[in-house]
Amino acid sequence: MIIKHNGTDISKLVKKITWSGARLQVARKLIFDYVQDARDHNLPNYVINNGETVYGYDEDGNLQFQGNVYSIEKNTQESNITVTAYDNLFILCRSKTTRKFTNMTPEAITQAVCAEMGIKTGNIIETGKQVSFIAAEKTGYQIIMRAYTDAAKQINNAKSNANDPDVLYHLVMNGDALDVIQKGTLIEKVTADQYVNVENSNYKESIENLVDVVMITDEQGNVTGYQSNEDWIKKYSMIQDVYKSSPKANTQEKVKAMLKGPERTGTIDVLGDYRVKSSYSITIKDIQAELTGKFWVKSDSHTFENGMHFMRLEIEFENLMNETEWSDGNGVGTGKLPVSKGLTAGYKAWGGVTMDNGQNGCAEAVGKVGSYYSPFLAQEANAGVTGVPTMVSDAQDSGIAVESFDPGNLQKGDCIVYGDNDHVVIYDGSGGYYGNSSSANHVVHSHDYTDVGMTPTKIIKTSRG
Repeated sequence: MIIKHNGTDISKLVKKITWSGARLQVARKLIFDYVQDARDHNLPNYVINNGETVYGYDEDGNLQFQGNVYSIEKNTQESNITVTAYDNLFILCRSKTTRKFTNMTPEAITQAVCAEMGIKTGNIIETGKQVSFIAAEKTGYQIIMRAYTDAAKQINNAKSNANDPDVLYHLVMNGDALDVIQKGTLIEKVTADQYVNVENSNYKESIENLVDVVMITDEQGNVTGYQSNEDWIKKYSMIQDVYKSSPKANTQEKVKAMLKGPERTGTIDVLGDYRVKSSYSITIKDIQAELTGKFWVKSDSHTFENGMHFMRLEIEFENLMNETEWSDGNGVGTGKLPVSKGLTAGYKAWGGVTMDNGQNGCAEAVGKVGSYYSPFLAQEANAGVTGVPTMVSDAQDSGIAVESFDPGNLQKGDCIVYGDNDHVVIYDGSGGYYGNSSSANHVVHSHDYTDVGMTPTKIIKTSRG
C-alpha cells in the first residue's frame, strides 16, 4: 500500500501498515509506522498531525483508504512514529443529533443525516420503504442503521418464499463518500483456495447451544404449535425450548431467534487482496476442512511489510446485519424478569445506545442491560457505577460469586470480566455477549465473546441474581 499525506508519497519512510475493518468495528482503520529521527540528518524530519488526512493507494494507483488521523505515538528510542487513522464512518459513529423522522425512506434519512454531519454520500441503496421514529441524542450511524433495520424488517417479513435469503444492509466509505450496500455481496473472482493462496486456516464447530425445536404456548401455557428444523434434528438429535407468546411481540421473529444451529467460527490467513473487506462474502475452497462455498467476512486485517501483503480473515457462516433499535422510553429495569426475557428487554432498551461514558461505558452498559433480570445489576445501574473494579468489589460485598474464568462455568446472564478488571460484558448463553463497543461507541450484541481483544479472567455469577 502506498501512503500519501499532503500530496507527498511517504511510503519509503513507512515500515509496516495494517489496514483493517470489521462488521462490529464499523469504521475502517489504518495504522502505519514510519521512521523519524531528528538526530539522523539523512532522514527527512517528516511531521504528521492529528486531524490531518492520509490516503492509502494500491499499487495501481487506486484509492483504497481516506481518513483523518486520530492518534500519534512517538518512540524516540526506536526512531518510530505510529499513526492511527479512521475513515469518515468514525465521524458518523461519534457525532450525535436529535431528529424526528416521519414517513421517510432510509435513503432520504441517510442523505439528511450526512448533510447535517458534513459527510458526502455516494451510492445509497434504495429500499422504497417508509419508516418513522424519534432519534434522541443518537449518532448518525445509529440513525441510518435504525432506518435500514426497520426497512429490512418490512422487506423480509413480506417475502413470498421463506427460504429466500434476508435482505441486509451495511455502511462503507468509498473514499470520502458514504455508500450503503447490500450486506454479504459476493466479491467476484476472489477465491481462498488451500492449494493456491491460503497460508493457514482454523475452523471450529460446536452444538453445545443447539436448539432445533421450539414449543409455542399462549399466555396461559397452552401449546399452540411447534417450530423445528428437521435437518438439524436428523443430524444432531432433538433439543427443545419453549416460547410463551405475548401480544406485544412478534412470535415468528422471537421463535426464529430461539432456534440455534451449530455455532461455527473460522479464520484464514491468505495472500492479500485489496478487494476483500468485512461485510462482503468470498468463495472458499478448503477440502481438508470440508469447506467449499460462499462465506461472509466478519473482519479483515491486511498487513503490508517488507514488500509483502497478507490478510487474516475472520469468517462468518451466516449473513448478519448490525441491527439497530431502541426504545423511546429507555430506563433501568427492576431485576425481576427471567434471564432470557430480561436480556431481551435490556438489549431492546439499550442496544445501539451510546453510554454516558462513551468508549469507557462497559460497566455502565452491563448495569443497564442486565438491570432487567439481575437485582444486583439493577442496583449497580441505579447507583451509577461506571468502573469495573467497583462492580467486582460490589458483587463480592453483595454475596454474588466472583469466580476465576472457566468457559465451562459460564451461564446465560453471567458477566465476563477481562484483564485486570479492564472490561466487562454479559454472556448471551450462545458464545456471544452484550456490552459496550468502544469502536462503535454504543451497546452491541456480538456473537463471540473472545473477539474483544482481551483475555477473560473472571466470571460474576449474575445469572443467579
